[in-house]
Amino acid sequence: MKEYFLLLFMGVTIVLIFCTLIIGRIHDPLVKYAQRLLNVAILAVMARAVATMTASELTASIAFSIFFACIDWILLLLIDFCFIYTNSKKENLWYHILSAFVAFDSVTMLSNNLTGRVFDCYPVITAGGDFYYRTGQTPLFILHLILCYAMIVFILYLLIKTTVKSAKVYKAKYYPIMLCLIVIVVWNGIYMFFERKIDTSVIGYAVLGVVLSYFALVYDPKDVTHNQ
Repeated sequence: MKEYFLLLFMGVTIVLIFCTLIIGRIHDPLVKYAQRLLNVAILAVMARAVATMTASELTASIAFSIFFACIDWILLLLIDFCFIYTNSKKENLWYHILSAFVAFDSVTMLSNNLTGRVFDCYPVITAGGDFYYRTGQTPLFILHLILCYAMIVFILYLLIKTTVKSAKVYKAKYYPIMLCLIVIVVWNGIYMFFERKIDTSVIGYAVLGVVLSYFALVYDPKDVTHNQ
């Protein structure tokens, strides 16, 4: 079974790398924000792959630490991206405070291998006999989740606010990104809160990478309307 998950992670990584290379040919100020986001997403997928494939508790713990830290920065970079994408005004003081929280949370995640106070790894065995690690939650990890969900809510707020204000023809630029983000959150929530053994929500990263690259940097509603 692990071989299938390895192929899955490799497929997601290839899709994200492909998206990064394709959008690199586009001349748009959004490209650098999208590429930063996709690059961190690639690192997150690779870390999650190591955590899934390894039989070593130490290796799994280090990989999970990197993965959780990457999630912090993916969401912060997505906020950065959405500020530009939605033409929203960025409050620098608020943003710097949020960045400080993200930096602190990332350091906390990465220091878990020294402190062991953020999360612990424990083995789980599937019905088919496969061996995996997953993480147990602590109060510090709950704070990490609160920070992540708060950033997700803010991202959705930016997208929804812009969608409501936009002309009908432009709404299609925002709906797919919102839908993908919501699906990934729900998908990951099912893994976390229903004690599923394997987190497959990283598939959503590939979908989000494609959707974000296309609808933010390629898709032009005016061309669609004109062709109709």
